[in-house]
Amino acid sequence: MVDYRIYSLDGAGRIGFAEWLVADDDEAAVSEARRMRPDAHRCEVWDRNRLVATLDDGAAGLTSGDGSGDEWIASVLPTQTPDGLSST
Repeated sequence: MVDYRIYSLDGAGRIGFAEWLVADDDEAAVSEARRMRPDAHRCEVWDRNRLVATLDDGAAGLTSGDGSGDEWIASVLPTQTPDGLSST
């Protein structure tokens, strides 16, 4: 089990709310974040200093694309090392 943080961001990109989440892996954390914060404009899921995913409510016309009617999209980003280089 891994400890994740969910940051709900306001329209200006400032943290409006933060909470902890425990999940088996990144995919499970993103799914749980969607369930926990369905009303958030934008959320970020973090594993310590690694950004796992950005969840966007579709304000830019984005959808999950899976036909579920889910209007969130998760974009899993490459892991960044402290020196700014991608580890992928």
